[in-house]
Amino acid sequence: MSRTLIVVPKMFSKGELEDAGLGVPDDFNDRSKEFWSYVEERLKGLSGRIVKVYIESTHEGGAEGLNTIRVANAELHRIVSWLVDRGAEVTATEDRFLVLETESWSDLARQGVAGAEIEMLERSLKDREAFVAKRIDETLSEREMGVLFTSALQTSSLPSDIRVIRMMPFDPIDYLKTWMITVRLQDKQGKDSSAQAI
Repeated sequence: MSRTLIVVPKMFSKGELEDAGLGVPDDFNDRSKEFWSYVEERLKGLSGRIVKVYIESTHEGGAEGLNTIRVANAELHRIVSWLVDRGAEVTATEDRFLVLETESWSDLARQGVAGAEIEMLERSLKDREAFVAKRIDETLSEREMGVLFTSALQTSSLPSDIRVIRMMPFDPIDYLKTWMITVRLQDKQGKDSSAQAI
């Protein structure tokens, strides 16, 4: 029997959105609650079967790994704590230096610096994806079930004997992109209306 990995895209927290300078959608609280309630309900149905928890950007396992998400994302922390209380283990998922490298390239790309920054960011993300895939391959044993909480990383490089199940009521990145497009269109309409009034 193959190994199973449930992949859950992380729903952003308000703090993460504010730190990125993106603002917070008006319906964020309702959508966030909808997202995490769905994930929690589905994971509770697998109580005791999930033995490994992998969290993007976490380079420590056990209690230290759990503590790294406490401040950043309270909902994620609550769900992972619940899984740990039922026997799951937070497993070190990433290489600390690759995470820092990606964050640095991402900061440069957000500043609009022209050049190779986007290409280097993409390369760094691919290196992280390969590291995470190797880490999961090394730690998720035959017949075990794990869950990976991720955002930007893909799972295409996972070994073929790992069955991947994606779990989400909606894609958080699509939700954020749709909101950003709506804000831009509203701003444009406001500017067009102001120009016509003059």
